[in-house]
Amino acid sequence: MFGGARTPAIPDARGRALAGSIARLERVTLGGVPQWITLRGHRADAPLLLVLAGGPGASQMPWIHACDTALERAFVVVHWDQPGAGRTWRAVRDAATLTVERYVRDAVALAELLCARFARERLLLVGHSWGSVLAALVARRIPHRVQALVGVAQQVDADATDRLGWERAAAAARAAGDDATARRLVHQGPPPYAGRAMLARWRTLVSAQVRHGGTAESRAREALVQRRARAAPEHSWFDRLHATRAMERTFARVYPQLAALDLARDVPRLDVPVTLALSPHDLVVPPDAAVRWLASLEAPRTSLVWFERSGHVPQVSEAEKFAGMLEEVLGTALRA
Repeated sequence: MFGGARTPAIPDARGRALAGSIARLERVTLGGVPQWITLRGHRADAPLLLVLAGGPGASQMPWIHACDTALERAFVVVHWDQPGAGRTWRAVRDAATLTVERYVRDAVALAELLCARFARERLLLVGHSWGSVLAALVARRIPHRVQALVGVAQQVDADATDRLGWERAAAAARAAGDDATARRLVHQGPPPYAGRAMLARWRTLVSAQVRHGGTAESRAREALVQRRARAAPEHSWFDRLHATRAMERTFARVYPQLAALDLARDVPRLDVPVTLALSPHDLVVPPDAAVRWLASLEAPRTSLVWFERSGHVPQVSEAEKFAGMLEEVLGTALRA
């Protein structure tokens, strides 16, 4: 228990803690700073799966009980609250330290820590949205620790993709008869946003993208998971109290830095197998640039899996298919 936070045991058929399982909420030190992770799996000796959440400033840790059940049967699933996110909101004393390079170094340190602790050579690395950029940079730096890389809602060129997402959100709002939202988007204009209105404009855009992106099925599923996440035991009431403010501060500091990155230019080659999990209905990070990057990427193997019933978070909307895809990715990598 950490200030009222915990992760519950994985139960067996009788509701007792499953023998041989692992379910821990832990504080680790990365870059000299205390940070938080969860480790959950039916078998503590299962392959390692490290998940890098989107944002920046968001935590995927509260989602685990709604969408990680299948993953926990096959992997030891590790979620990390990055600096400025979730339980690690305390880790940011100086916002100037929030750089992309800091996140890369901390993620590398976490991967090394996990491999040493579990006596593994490699782990499966999954990144979602902003986390997919981070995962690509980590895989480039420590390919010897990455069995395979999976980019979910892969971000490649933030500026171009954000403008495309704005265009498609406005068009989708008009098509749905939501003229008020379309007018608001046109009035505020496309990203990038800056200045005092930056966060308000991002909230307007992302709200429209979530409302009009994906499918009706995925939107309902994602809304359910978000409701459950608000009561997730991994975050205490104190963490939840600070989460929104911390996320906004972190996003405002880190997201503009992505304008300097373009994976097509900066990461033309990776020495690990790469799979992208994309949805054609994703308006937050439309998949166009990711498809082009994958087609040009030099890597031992590349593959693309479409999630037709999803929006921005296929790991939530189609959780069973997502888990099956990760098992197949790992199996292919191990057989190579």
